[in-house]
Amino acid sequence: MTMHGLGGLLALISGEIGALCGGLSRPLRDGLGNFVACLLAARTPNLMVLGEHLPRDIGDNQHRYHYFTRLLKNDALDVDSVMQSLSKPLFMAATTHNRTAIVMMDQAHIRD
Repeated sequence: MTMHGLGGLLALISGEIGALCGGLSRPLRDGLGNFVACLLAARTPNLMVLGEHLPRDIGDNQHRYHYFTRLLKNDALDVDSVMQSLSKPLFMAATTHNRTAIVMMDQAHIRD
């Protein structure tokens, strides 16, 4: 998927995040939308690779990497609240018709 091909996907994802997580500011919704769209395009959680897929005109890869690290470290972003709002509809959709949802966990931070 090209940088410009993510525009429609980004709009869909940001709208869905806005509907499910009503308390988030627009910049946070758009940032999370960018993050999820890049995750889907890159198929990896590696922030350096995600930066290459970022559909914004931001300097070099280091600046793109910092865009994501600033977003994920933002104190206004309550990750638990976002995950709680988004996870139930995702699991419901994933488990329709007796299908099994598989969850991956980052074991590096399992003790946190």
